[in-house]
Amino acid sequence: MLHFDDVLIHLLGEFGTYQQRCSFLILLAVIPLGMDLFSVVFTMAETVSWCKLPDPSTEWCGNLSTSNCAQIMKNLTIPKEAVYDGCDMVEIFSQCYRYDINYGNISLSADISNSSKVKCDNGYEYDTSRYKSTVAQQVRN
Repeated sequence: MLHFDDVLIHLLGEFGTYQQRCSFLILLAVIPLGMDLFSVVFTMAETVSWCKLPDPSTEWCGNLSTSNCAQIMKNLTIPKEAVYDGCDMVEIFSQCYRYDINYGNISLSADISNSSKVKCDNGYEYDTSRYKSTVAQQVRN
């Protein structure tokens, strides 16, 4: 009984030097292509963003004695939204809105959660703890 492999060897011949060279040249072309396609995983990553706020050191933090003024200002002036992360509902900073407030008159005890929301008008800030810069960040700014 003939096997399929025997028929191929009889009709086409053994896997010789020519076939080895062709396979090697195809691999030389395919490996860089695969690396380029795989790079999208890193360059198109989405990062957490929020509205860019005015410089806190000049307008708001002049009389505060804390080194973490920007984080406090972000916590006070960016609304939080509940989103589903695949396992639980978590609160993250809004990526599209900020409270419409006068940053010069805000205080740590102010309740601004009832203030109106406006779309980001000063651009965006990004969480750079995982990625320093991504394509999505550069396109959005």
